[in-house]
Amino acid sequence: MDYFVSISISIGNGLILRGMLREALRDVYMDVSPGLVNPIIVAREQIQLAGLHDTQSLEDFRILIEDLGLDENHKTHYTGLVLDHSLGLVLQAWADDSIWEVLPFTFGASLAADSWKNCRYFGRLSASLGGEHAMIAAMTGLFGAFFGKQQDRVLQAMRCYVEVASRVFLRMKLNGSFKDYNFNAMMALMDAFIKEVGPELDRSEFEARVPYVLTNTAYLAMSKKNAIS
Repeated sequence: MDYFVSISISIGNGLILRGMLREALRDVYMDVSPGLVNPIIVAREQIQLAGLHDTQSLEDFRILIEDLGLDENHKTHYTGLVLDHSLGLVLQAWADDSIWEVLPFTFGASLAADSWKNCRYFGRLSASLGGEHAMIAAMTGLFGAFFGKQQDRVLQAMRCYVEVASRVFLRMKLNGSFKDYNFNAMMALMDAFIKEVGPELDRSEFEARVPYVLTNTAYLAMSKKNAIS
């Protein structure tokens, strides 16, 4: 499970860096070529109003706005058409692609990895020393890539992760053999995931499983610890 966490952090960091580069690219084009960029932005908005954003015939246009960094997902961990195509080839290599259905379960179960023993979360930076926060980018990116053709499947994957992670978290917290784990950092990760995917996934679905008082207590404990150190 530690290997899965390590790989997820690497994937997440890659998607975060990709998003930063695309945002920088957008700013450059907005500055040096406004005459090119502005008409494309208007066209994109009109296509969205017409409800044609999923039309296969517009794929070339979608590639263009991604190349210019103008897609609406430039600040998210959306993988993009190029990476989606590459991941699609990976899926085709499997005779049974239903194996990816276990991905949300695996992310939820990864809270039991030994990596969480040494995890240290910094609230001011919304980041973990070991990079565990990047797992959020990996989850949102991979869920969108593998299940994105059907939006309800993406939402189902998100809900599945929240349910599994909540159950694993609470059972570990009640089990004395996991006392060395950093439950506060785990709570920060789950809370950050809810913030990232909202409003697609309502916070009430998370708090129905993990009471808000636990989230608040975790942040207070981490703030106090960081202040002392």
